[in-house]
Amino acid sequence: MSAATGTAARASAARVVSDVLDRGQSFDAAFAAAAPKGGEARDRAFARALASTSLRRLGRIDAVLKPYLKRPLPKSAGYARALLRVGAAQLLFLQTPPHAAVGETTGAADALPKCKRFKGLINAVLRRVAAEGPARLEAMSPSDDWPDWLVRAWRKDYGAEEAASIAQACGAEAPLDLTVKSDPEAWAARLGGAVTLLGGVRLESHGD
Repeated sequence: MSAATGTAARASAARVVSDVLDRGQSFDAAFAAAAPKGGEARDRAFARALASTSLRRLGRIDAVLKPYLKRPLPKSAGYARALLRVGAAQLLFLQTPPHAAVGETTGAADALPKCKRFKGLINAVLRRVAAEGPARLEAMSPSDDWPDWLVRAWRKDYGAEEAASIAQACGAEAPLDLTVKSDPEAWAARLGGAVTLLGGVRLESHGD
Protein backbone atom coordinates (compact mmCIF):
# COMPACT_ATOMS: atom_id res chain seq x y z
CA MET A 1 0.00 0.00 0.00
CA SER A 2 1.46 3.35 -1.01
CA ALA A 3 1.47 6.41 1.22
CA ALA A 4 -1.19 7.98 -1.01
CA THR A 5 -3.57 5.03 -0.76
CA GLY A 6 -2.83 4.73 2.96
CA THR A 7 -3.76 8.36 3.47
CA ALA A 8 -6.95 7.92 1.43
CA ALA A 9 -7.94 4.86 3.47
CA ARG A 10 -7.48 6.81 6.68
CA ALA A 11 -9.57 9.69 5.38
CA SER A 12 -12.32 7.23 4.41
CA ALA A 13 -12.19 5.61 7.85
CA ALA A 14 -12.52 9.01 9.53
CA ARG A 15 -15.59 9.78 7.40
CA VAL A 16 -17.17 6.52 8.52
CA VAL A 17 -16.42 7.16 12.19
CA SER A 18 -17.79 10.70 11.99
CA ASP A 19 -20.90 9.64 10.07
CA VAL A 20 -21.68 6.94 12.63
CA LEU A 21 -21.01 8.98 15.78
CA ASP A 22 -21.96 12.49 14.69
CA ARG A 23 -24.75 11.76 12.21
CA GLY A 24 -26.23 8.54 13.54
CA GLN A 25 -25.68 6.50 10.37
CA SER A 26 -25.33 2.74 10.45
CA PHE A 27 -21.83 1.42 9.93
CA ASP A 28 -22.71 -0.34 6.69
CA ALA A 29 -24.36 2.73 5.17
CA ALA A 30 -21.49 4.99 6.24
CA PHE A 31 -18.87 2.60 4.87
CA ALA A 32 -20.68 2.16 1.55
CA ALA A 33 -20.63 5.93 1.07
CA ALA A 34 -17.08 6.59 2.28
CA ALA A 35 -15.07 3.53 1.27
CA PRO A 36 -12.20 4.15 -1.19
CA LYS A 37 -13.53 4.00 -4.73
CA GLY A 38 -11.65 2.28 -7.53
CA GLY A 39 -8.83 1.05 -5.31
CA GLU A 40 -7.65 -2.40 -4.41
CA ALA A 41 -9.66 -4.68 -2.14
CA ARG A 42 -6.97 -4.41 0.52
CA ASP A 43 -7.40 -0.61 0.63
CA ARG A 44 -11.10 -1.07 1.37
CA ALA A 45 -10.29 -3.76 3.92
CA PHE A 46 -7.78 -1.47 5.62
CA ALA A 47 -10.26 1.41 5.78
CA ARG A 48 -12.89 -0.93 7.21
CA ALA A 49 -10.48 -2.27 9.83
CA LEU A 50 -9.53 1.28 10.86
CA ALA A 51 -13.14 2.41 11.20
CA SER A 52 -14.45 -0.69 12.94
CA THR A 53 -11.57 -0.78 15.42
CA SER A 54 -12.03 2.92 16.20
CA LEU A 55 -15.68 2.28 17.03
CA ARG A 56 -15.26 -1.03 18.86
CA ARG A 57 -12.53 0.40 21.10
CA LEU A 58 -13.98 3.90 21.38
CA GLY A 59 -14.09 4.07 25.18
CA ARG A 60 -10.44 3.30 25.69
CA ILE A 61 -9.35 5.35 22.67
CA ASP A 62 -11.12 8.45 23.99
CA ALA A 63 -9.72 7.86 27.48
CA VAL A 64 -6.17 7.76 26.09
CA LEU A 65 -6.72 10.84 23.94
CA LYS A 66 -8.37 13.00 26.62
CA PRO A 67 -5.23 14.07 28.58
CA TYR A 68 -3.61 15.36 25.39
CA LEU A 69 -6.48 17.69 24.49
CA LYS A 70 -6.28 20.73 26.74
CA ARG A 71 -9.81 21.68 25.71
CA PRO A 72 -12.48 19.79 23.80
CA LEU A 73 -12.55 20.19 20.05
CA PRO A 74 -15.44 22.31 18.73
CA LYS A 75 -18.52 20.53 17.44
CA SER A 76 -17.57 21.53 13.89
CA ALA A 77 -14.31 19.55 14.19
CA GLY A 78 -15.97 16.16 13.82
CA TYR A 79 -13.57 14.95 11.15
CA ALA A 80 -10.51 16.04 13.15
CA ARG A 81 -11.88 14.19 16.17
CA ALA A 82 -12.48 11.13 14.00
CA LEU A 83 -8.92 11.27 12.62
CA LEU A 84 -7.54 11.34 16.16
CA ARG A 85 -9.58 8.24 16.96
CA VAL A 86 -8.45 6.51 13.76
CA GLY A 87 -4.82 7.36 14.50
CA ALA A 88 -5.09 6.14 18.09
CA ALA A 89 -6.73 2.90 16.94
CA GLN A 90 -3.69 2.18 14.78
CA LEU A 91 -1.21 2.95 17.55
CA LEU A 92 -3.04 1.17 20.37
CA PHE A 93 -4.69 -1.83 18.73
CA LEU A 94 -3.55 -2.43 15.15
CA GLN A 95 0.24 -2.40 15.66
CA THR A 96 0.70 0.10 12.83
CA PRO A 97 4.25 1.52 12.74
CA PRO A 98 4.13 4.92 14.49
CA HIS A 99 5.67 6.84 11.58
CA ALA A 100 2.89 5.65 9.26
CA ALA A 101 0.08 6.01 11.79
CA VAL A 102 1.09 9.56 12.69
CA GLY A 103 2.27 10.83 9.32
CA GLU A 104 -0.43 9.42 7.06
CA THR A 105 -3.27 10.11 9.50
CA THR A 106 -2.11 13.71 9.78
CA GLY A 107 -1.88 13.90 5.98
CA ALA A 108 -5.46 12.68 5.67
CA ALA A 109 -6.62 15.98 7.18
CA ASP A 110 -6.02 17.61 3.79
CA ALA A 111 -8.81 15.50 2.28
CA LEU A 112 -11.49 16.26 4.89
CA PRO A 113 -13.66 19.39 5.27
CA LYS A 114 -12.70 21.86 8.04
CA CYS A 115 -9.85 19.61 9.08
CA LYS A 116 -6.69 21.06 7.58
CA ARG A 117 -6.27 23.67 10.32
CA PHE A 118 -6.09 20.88 12.92
CA LYS A 119 -3.11 19.13 11.30
CA GLY A 120 -0.62 20.43 13.85
CA LEU A 121 -2.83 19.32 16.73
CA ILE A 122 -3.44 15.88 15.20
CA ASN A 123 0.28 15.37 14.66
CA ALA A 124 1.23 16.46 18.17
CA VAL A 125 -1.46 14.42 19.93
CA LEU A 126 -0.74 11.25 17.97
CA ARG A 127 2.96 11.56 18.71
CA ARG A 128 2.10 11.63 22.41
CA VAL A 129 -0.19 8.64 21.98
CA ALA A 130 2.59 6.73 20.19
CA ALA A 131 5.00 7.43 23.05
CA GLU A 132 2.72 7.13 26.08
CA GLY A 133 -0.56 5.57 24.95
CA PRO A 134 0.34 1.87 25.25
CA ALA A 135 1.24 2.31 28.92
CA ARG A 136 -2.04 4.13 29.58
CA LEU A 137 -3.93 1.37 27.78
CA GLU A 138 -2.48 -1.30 30.06
CA ALA A 139 -4.30 0.25 33.02
CA MET A 140 -7.68 -0.17 31.28
CA SER A 141 -9.91 -3.12 30.46
CA PRO A 142 -12.33 -3.98 27.62
CA SER A 143 -15.17 -2.95 29.95
CA ASP A 144 -13.98 0.64 29.53
CA ASP A 145 -15.17 0.55 25.93
CA TRP A 146 -18.82 0.28 27.02
CA PRO A 147 -21.20 2.67 28.83
CA ASP A 148 -21.10 2.46 32.63
CA TRP A 149 -24.81 1.65 32.85
CA LEU A 150 -24.39 -1.34 30.56
CA VAL A 151 -21.37 -2.73 32.40
CA ARG A 152 -23.21 -2.33 35.72
CA ALA A 153 -26.16 -4.28 34.28
CA TRP A 154 -23.86 -7.07 33.09
CA ARG A 155 -22.23 -7.28 36.51
CA LYS A 156 -25.58 -7.34 38.28
CA ASP A 157 -26.98 -10.08 36.06
CA TYR A 158 -23.90 -12.23 35.47
CA GLY A 159 -21.21 -11.29 38.00
CA ALA A 160 -17.96 -9.38 37.54
CA GLU A 161 -15.97 -12.17 35.86
CA GLU A 162 -18.65 -13.01 33.30
CA ALA A 163 -19.28 -9.29 32.68
CA ALA A 164 -15.61 -8.86 31.78
CA SER A 165 -15.86 -11.78 29.35
CA ILE A 166 -18.97 -10.28 27.75
CA ALA A 167 -17.21 -6.94 27.28
CA GLN A 168 -14.25 -8.70 25.66
CA ALA A 169 -16.47 -10.77 23.37
CA CYS A 170 -18.61 -7.82 22.29
CA GLY A 171 -15.55 -5.96 21.10
CA ALA A 172 -14.13 -8.89 19.16
CA GLU A 173 -14.29 -9.24 15.42
CA ALA A 174 -17.00 -11.69 14.35
CA PRO A 175 -15.82 -14.65 12.26
CA LEU A 176 -16.79 -14.79 8.61
CA ASP A 177 -18.18 -18.06 7.21
CA LEU A 178 -17.78 -18.61 3.47
CA THR A 179 -19.53 -21.17 1.28
CA VAL A 180 -17.25 -22.82 -1.27
CA LYS A 181 -18.26 -25.04 -4.18
CA SER A 182 -15.44 -27.53 -3.80
CA ASP A 183 -12.18 -28.38 -2.00
CA PRO A 184 -12.75 -26.45 1.26
CA GLU A 185 -9.38 -27.63 2.60
CA ALA A 186 -7.55 -25.90 -0.24
CA TRP A 187 -9.59 -22.72 0.17
CA ALA A 188 -9.01 -22.75 3.94
CA ALA A 189 -5.27 -23.04 3.39
CA ARG A 190 -5.31 -20.30 0.75
CA LEU A 191 -7.34 -17.88 2.88
CA GLY A 192 -5.83 -18.69 6.24
CA GLY A 193 -9.07 -20.09 7.63
CA ALA A 194 -10.50 -23.37 8.91
CA VAL A 195 -12.98 -25.83 7.45
CA THR A 196 -16.40 -25.76 9.14
CA LEU A 197 -18.57 -28.78 9.98
CA LEU A 198 -20.79 -27.87 7.01
CA GLY A 199 -17.90 -27.86 4.56
CA GLY A 200 -17.40 -24.11 4.34
CA VAL A 201 -14.46 -21.95 5.38
CA ARG A 202 -14.36 -19.81 8.52
CA LEU A 203 -12.11 -16.75 8.70
CA GLU A 204 -11.47 -15.59 12.24
CA SER A 205 -9.85 -12.39 10.95
CA HIS A 206 -10.96 -10.79 7.69
CA GLY A 207 -10.11 -7.07 7.77
CA ASP A 208 -13.31 -5.99 9.46
